[in-house]
Amino acid sequence: MAFCEECGSRIPDGADKCPACGAAVSAPQQAQASNYGQQASSQSAPSYRPAAGGRVDNLVLAENEQVVRQYQCSNVKRPRCVGYLTVTNKRILFQGKAASSRIAKEVVLDSVSGLDCYYGLNINVGGIILGVILALAGLFLLVSDGDMAIWGLLAIVLGVLCVIGSIQKSFFLSIFSSKANGSPISIGVGARTLAGNGALYSLMSEPTADTDRMLNELGALVQDLQTLGDHAIEKWSK
Repeated sequence: MAFCEECGSRIPDGADKCPACGAAVSAPQQAQASNYGQQASSQSAPSYRPAAGGRVDNLVLAENEQVVRQYQCSNVKRPRCVGYLTVTNKRILFQGKAASSRIAKEVVLDSVSGLDCYYGLNINVGGIILGVILALAGLFLLVSDGDMAIWGLLAIVLGVLCVIGSIQKSFFLSIFSSKANGSPISIGVGARTLAGNGALYSLMSEPTADTDRMLNELGALVQDLQTLGDHAIEKWSK
């Protein structure tokens, strides 16, 4: 990468003047910038094929904006909703979709200053204890009193469902911006009530097949787009 000897700004490929201060660019600087562009385009990123249905086909792009990567980063079966994270050469966008609602967040790529990613298990200890108590109580009724057998079976089923529901996979992603307070894109926390707002479930979702890939690639992808500009598009658009 070539930089101006006068002001230190980055010099685009083929430029004969610095775009910031107008200083003339020497031949060695031009050659350096050209070689850097060729090296950037020859590097290969990990091959990528989005998960089935993992596309936001109606996304409106700005002038000269191109989609570089798209991830189906969250998924909820009931109520049905999905969340997509799209990285272009200008923005990072999150879109959550449900049957009757939608949520969108975005941040300008040049302002991205940090990423915070996590996935693991969400365990509700109180729910597990309640489930075990219900199951034991149902088992006691089933064994000790034949007339209460139906209630015993019901208690056992409720207890098992309570335990299963208390152990959930979860993931968290925050993208921080130097031009905004907090994190403009934060996936993993949401509203306290979700009645009638099914798309908000995508903010508190389980990880998908794309989650590992997203966590592995996102930092390098943002760094390449910020430093290489459009040269990174060919590298990552595979």
